[in-house]
Amino acid sequence: MKKSDLSRIWNYILDFVWPKKCLGCNKEGSFCCPNCLGTLKTLDIDYQAWDHQDDFYFDSCLVCLDYHNPLTQNLIKTFKYQYLQNINKILVNILAQQLAKLNLENIIITNIPLHKKKKRQRGFDQTEVLAKNLSKKINVPYLNLLKRNKFTKAQAQLSKAERQKNVSDAFVVNNINFETNKTIILIDDVATTGATLNQAAKVLRDNGFDKIIALTLAKN
Repeated sequence: MKKSDLSRIWNYILDFVWPKKCLGCNKEGSFCCPNCLGTLKTLDIDYQAWDHQDDFYFDSCLVCLDYHNPLTQNLIKTFKYQYLQNINKILVNILAQQLAKLNLENIIITNIPLHKKKKRQRGFDQTEVLAKNLSKKINVPYLNLLKRNKFTKAQAQLSKAERQKNVSDAFVVNNINFETNKTIILIDDVATTGATLNQAAKVLRDNGFDKIIALTLAKN
């Protein structure tokens, strides 16, 4: 039996045991019904995530959605902790729509990685999944450029100063061949102070990349 057939059977079983319900209106049939999906409007590309964006090592941060929208939060959190493929497709489409507004060429997609311990605990790395699927969708290269070499605390409960200290020296560049004349699209799911993105961008700049654009689903 083909892998695709097994996947179809498994999805059928899941639909029977755990029917899909819209995370916006609770209607059965999908995790995001067409009506609710239509309410997810991408932000303007000139949206400023932070007041002093010039202080960062990345050139700009492209934010896709308003995190204060409950549907946005439900989609991101459900995907992040349960890894549902149907939600992955929705989120990748949103990333692709937002990135297309910049009309960029000569790009490489990479992501903010989880530490290997956290990846084992969760079973997957949500930003890696998003980045790889975005790469396939828009037909541009994905490279696993970064490695998190420091197991950090969850950023959500920390102050701004604590977040910066927490991720200091958290990343290194993987020993792979790459061209530094490319524009890096650095994927994350949710940004808050920008500390994690900034540390990752610093490492990329220290290794020769001059153009780094952060692309995140939402800014909390």
